[in-house]
Amino acid sequence: MSPDLAIRIKRFLWTYCRPLFQLSRRIRTAQREKRENLLSPRIKAIERAIIERHGMIVNGGPFKGMRYLPESQGSALAPKLVGSYEAEISAMIEEYCAHDRAVTVVDVGCDEGYYAVGMAVRLLSARIYAFDINPQAQTDCRKMAVLNNVQDRVFIEGECTAARLEQLLHPEDLLICDCEGCEVFLLDPDKTPALKHVRMIVELHDSEYLDRSITPTLVARFQATHRIELVTAQPRNTDWPAVQFLSAAERQIAVDERRTLGQQYACFRPK
Repeated sequence: MSPDLAIRIKRFLWTYCRPLFQLSRRIRTAQREKRENLLSPRIKAIERAIIERHGMIVNGGPFKGMRYLPESQGSALAPKLVGSYEAEISAMIEEYCAHDRAVTVVDVGCDEGYYAVGMAVRLLSARIYAFDINPQAQTDCRKMAVLNNVQDRVFIEGECTAARLEQLLHPEDLLICDCEGCEVFLLDPDKTPALKHVRMIVELHDSEYLDRSITPTLVARFQATHRIELVTAQPRNTDWPAVQFLSAAERQIAVDERRTLGQQYACFRPK
């Protein structure tokens, strides 16, 4: 089943047959948790094998060469070390990093700092503001910044607000946003006019929370000021160099981000 078809089916059930949707979600959640519990020792073994082979280094993607921590906040570690993590937006990141300049990059929902520290490593003249409400994520992001010697340009804060975005953002800046459905509340150009002039890369959470208004609302808010590109997450291929020493089954596990079917990203480029 394609991701696009999956999200259409889920939205149909959510709208017209919610009890069936809720039953289906409980069954799928239980199946996923059972699968995760069964796979957990194998995942850890694969992570150890990758680390033993390559060290605590990102081996591909836009942040190749970045030093990493042995734990990941809220997402799988192995895809980050491989470099395959969120490959759908790698080209968007590369496009922005093509020219180093004294910009501000804001990362909302930074976790341990894959993007916050990664952008500091790539853009030597940029200042990075990383936000996360999880204290452990803030601590780990600081460690990652020190590990990569960019702590003087990575500033870590807690909750991000519309007012704070307005203070920080200027034309040519970049906002990276993964705030678990709160993007529809945070990204409002009426509250934050600066958003009209910056590039944004946003993880959209319609498929996870079945809030069908998130993407249409954001598109409507910014269609007059931005060119908008929507990308749906796809099953990850296993041709990444860092995993070629593993078996075929292990390679698939290593790059699996265990995403909800229908997960989407959006790139908003100012017109």
